[in-house]
Amino acid sequence: MSKVKDITGMKFNQLTVVGLNRIERTTNNRTRALFDCVCDCGTSVTLVGTLVSRGKTKSCGCRKISAVISRNTKHSHSQRSGRTRIYSIWSGMINRCKSHKNYYGRGISVCKRWENFENFLLDMGDCPDGFSIERVDNNSGYSPENCVWADRKTQNSNTRRTRFFLHEGQMMCMKDYARATGVNYHTFASRVYKQEISNGA
Repeated sequence: MSKVKDITGMKFNQLTVVGLNRIERTTNNRTRALFDCVCDCGTSVTLVGTLVSRGKTKSCGCRKISAVISRNTKHSHSQRSGRTRIYSIWSGMINRCKSHKNYYGRGISVCKRWENFENFLLDMGDCPDGFSIERVDNNSGYSPENCVWADRKTQNSNTRRTRFFLHEGQMMCMKDYARATGVNYHTFASRVYKQEISNGA
């Protein structure tokens, strides 16, 4: 019987080897060692040691399952005969930042994470009826921190010169902020613009 290489305690790809399970004889009269492994996903599995150490087996199988789900999710949203609205919004966002001078010319881009449709869907969720994607800061790009679903009224108020302020966990334009806090809009606006001028904005 050939000597078994002990790979206990080693990690290969997503698999951590925790111990030798058994040595068995194959049909061609050779031997192989099977090791107990724990996958990064938390699943325990017994695998052939040489396949794990050589990178032939990289996980308990969850990687393949995730890849299939990812492909099917994107495919189900992108089929031209039944393209979903959320996929069209994502695709339009990508295309605008690549081809429209009002976007790429101003440095407006899509964050690396959102170049993948599944990540965009996970972060934003499905788009409510009557809403579309909106950047809170119109001078910054598309990212989970800067995007919300907004109705047409909110979008019309969000221009490059619109100022947003946080009030009780909600972003508001200057008029809505003044109304919610009970301050005079014109006085408040004057102070904001004076402050910007003094700061060189």
